[in-house]
Amino acid sequence: MDGDALIFIVILILSFPAAIFFIAIATGQPLLPKRKAIEAAQEAADDLYTDIIRGRLNPLGRERLRILDCLAGLQFRRSHRFNPPEGSDFFTAYREYMAGLLWLWAEVKDPLWISVAAAGRLLCGDISAADIILDHLSPQPFMPRGVGYCRASAVWAMAHVLPIPRSLKEGNFFEQRWLAGSPVQAELRTWLDAHRDKLRWDEKRGLYHLADQHEGPSS
Repeated sequence: MDGDALIFIVILILSFPAAIFFIAIATGQPLLPKRKAIEAAQEAADDLYTDIIRGRLNPLGRERLRILDCLAGLQFRRSHRFNPPEGSDFFTAYREYMAGLLWLWAEVKDPLWISVAAAGRLLCGDISAADIILDHLSPQPFMPRGVGYCRASAVWAMAHVLPIPRSLKEGNFFEQRWLAGSPVQAELRTWLDAHRDKLRWDEKRGLYHLADQHEGPSS
């Protein structure tokens, strides 16, 4: 399904409760149930759009899709939604989208969104973004639900795409162990400093790997 057809379907879903809403105004009927119908339809349209667009963009992989979701790039009602044309290079489109979107976050002061935006850069091959994620780790454990889902998304991305030692990823409870001021944070900094120049980004796989020594430092 191409992008234009997808948008048409979502708009069609939204049109039904909107028609009910205007009929209610014209007939003087109570509006509260109609408002709820519109809100429910909007949420359903967002969910439908997100599910379908995720299917189209599946080659980008879980981590990039998760960050797009947290930056509202997969929501139909957002003007900055990510919807590259059918047949386009999704990886190039993702890089260009992030470059165009992240300037919006340049003045953000909230550590949560600084981390999420940095994860977007990390998933474009910018290894310096890992330092920003480490600089803005949560000071205390949290549950990866609600807002915590996006807070966790940055450390999940870093843990999954970098070849970090298994000892630093035991249990996969990154939101419980990767904390500001913790020994794990210090070990992660040490590891990153020691391996930074040897890390290479594989865009198609969405992973960093350590280069062979004969390749020399990255440019």
